[in-house]
Amino acid sequence: MNKLKWLVVFLIMLTGAAAKAAEPAATYSRVFEWTFESRKAYADPFNDVDVDVILSKDAATWRVPTFWRGGSGWTVRFAPPSPGEYTYHLESTDKTNPDLNGQEGRIRITAYTGTNTLLRHGPPRVSSNKRYFEYADGTPFYWLGDTWWTGLSDRLSWEGFQKLTADRKAKGFTVVQIVAGLVPGEEQAPSDPGYCNEGGCVWEPEFKRINPRFFDYADRRVQHLVNSEIVPAIVGAWYEKLLEMGVAKLKKHWRYVIARYGAYPVFWVVGGEVFDPPAEAARKVNPLWFQMLGIDMKDLGGWTDVARYIRATDPTHHPVTVHEVSANDLPLQDESVTDFCLFQPSHGGWRSIAVEISQLNTHYARTAVTKPLVVGEIGYERLGEAHLEDFQRVAFWSCMLNGAAGFTYGANGTWESYTSDKPFHREKWSLLTWEEGMNLPGSYQDGINSKLLRQYEWWRFVPHPEWVMPRGTTLLEPRDEGVNQFHLALSEGLGADTESEWKNRNGDFRLPYAAGIPGEVRIIYMPSLGFGGPGPATILGLEDHVRYHAYFWDPSLGVKFDLGAVERPSSGEMIREDKFEGEAVSNWTDYGAKTQRGGGRLSASGETVTVVNGVSETNLVAAVDVRGDRNAALVLRFHDAENYLAAVYLAKGKTIYLLDRKKGMNSRPLGSTSAPDIGSNMRLSAEVRGNWAAISITDGQHTYTSEIVRVSNTTAG
Repeated sequence: MNKLKWLVVFLIMLTGAAAKAAEPAATYSRVFEWTFESRKAYADPFNDVDVDVILSKDAATWRVPTFWRGGSGWTVRFAPPSPGEYTYHLESTDKTNPDLNGQEGRIRITAYTGTNTLLRHGPPRVSSNKRYFEYADGTPFYWLGDTWWTGLSDRLSWEGFQKLTADRKAKGFTVVQIVAGLVPGEEQAPSDPGYCNEGGCVWEPEFKRINPRFFDYADRRVQHLVNSEIVPAIVGAWYEKLLEMGVAKLKKHWRYVIARYGAYPVFWVVGGEVFDPPAEAARKVNPLWFQMLGIDMKDLGGWTDVARYIRATDPTHHPVTVHEVSANDLPLQDESVTDFCLFQPSHGGWRSIAVEISQLNTHYARTAVTKPLVVGEIGYERLGEAHLEDFQRVAFWSCMLNGAAGFTYGANGTWESYTSDKPFHREKWSLLTWEEGMNLPGSYQDGINSKLLRQYEWWRFVPHPEWVMPRGTTLLEPRDEGVNQFHLALSEGLGADTESEWKNRNGDFRLPYAAGIPGEVRIIYMPSLGFGGPGPATILGLEDHVRYHAYFWDPSLGVKFDLGAVERPSSGEMIREDKFEGEAVSNWTDYGAKTQRGGGRLSASGETVTVVNGVSETNLVAAVDVRGDRNAALVLRFHDAENYLAAVYLAKGKTIYLLDRKKGMNSRPLGSTSAPDIGSNMRLSAEVRGNWAAISITDGQHTYTSEIVRVSNTTAG
């Protein structure tokens, strides 16, 4: 194995060494490593014996699995959570071997004093509110991931690995999703080229035993990522490998992975494209899913069993998840064995954005379960010559403004590490090389946008769709689905449900989304603007006595355009208030059906325009309380029955809009906005300023506001 220049940071004291054992040493920053040997020979050391090192400090104990180093050697790696003195002893499954049982000793660990962010703050974990990730010391950790499924194979040379790492670090990536040898899409497991690197293939033929030399060369790549302050999200195996090697051997594989990399700051991803739903949910699923994945219903439960094993085996409890294949169901039978969600909204073009938002919203809104939500795979750039940089920007911001803790990008060519001097996988997804994929514009644009987001306290952000109009569809209503009872109907034809909630709401993701911290920061993202787009967004609900400094950010170039100060204007003087009581009830003129005024209300049988006398204004805010589910309108800038401006509510269809009537001709509805959940008792209000106007309606629980629209009637009336 090629050696790196590693920083020695611990002082080690040892008593009681095992036979032929070198003294424990700190071979890598924050990692204690010790290799020892057995004088007893084993015909098949990997399969015949497991060895653990039990470390203790104060009242805490850690059972740390070792990994077979080859020959008669085993190695333990451990990242002590704090400085101080630790005691240890060895235990193995072969109780007759004195070299592997009962050996005791003591080590003293000093604090890390370097500058590496991952090592200085400690490995990522789930935050206390379970909405995001943080380092061990409580500093928030932002997940911007990249996808290198075959990055531990020699498809990507060591020199190429370093180049790709440097590029992603410079762009702001903090996570790399990478598979521990058992990669997707190979046909000759486990000796296919996709399973191999400079040390050989990851397992011997027919999965007889693991190959330590493969991991010797994988080590330097994992360590290089950590050196570069990028967290490896290590996937144990792709979904079909469980069928090929069985649960028992996959557990052995995972024990080996945990032993080799559990001392580093990592995330565990149980498997790729896992589909192991609870039995009651599985019965509702379209059988085509099982046929596509080659799964027999009677074999369900294996991935859930493996996930439990990982949680039981990892002594330092790195966050665990699965890479999901289905947008419709829980990926495992026991939801409690994962710490966060890693979604795959698919590579289905623009409709994938709708699935992304639906998954995030419906999980975010759960009242019984809260977990960090990460979009782990969506629309790889240039996959199928689609999902170009505009898609990447929309996917990123739609993710981060709808409750996510992180987002993972993928580039064609790079995710499979294609290179001109190595054979393709059996399935050819692209003619791009990894280096061409590295330079696609989406990674740069996601990087600059994540850096913008991270200038603020992003971990405190909450979705606020009510801050903007028009607005994209959201599914954020609270949901009381409990553990293992969650079933989504997001994508047609794949799950049991053929109608999705998104479709039933006429979902539209091409309109603005908003999130932030009330009174502190707001981010509004407009997926499309100008030429065919909805036009400028209207910002709603500004807090009293809060002044914002606004700017427009170009998400493709990172260029900022200053917009100056923005604040809610103070209330003007009250011009007129009429409760339709007393003398004021007669100060109105009817144009059309005669109205009845008194007893606290104005009413009419038939259509009418009723105008208050003595008020003539150009700019004002007006409101009327409406009782009953009836059509209603506020008439503004009234000149005569042929010329006026009106803010209209149509009870049929529950829609609000502005009407600009001129010379007896009604304009088309301006700023038409659906108000689907409005109740029967509501307040209709409108504001006009110069040649701009907007309408709003509320029932106290639901509020809908139109965009600000341009009007032609601009004189007092």
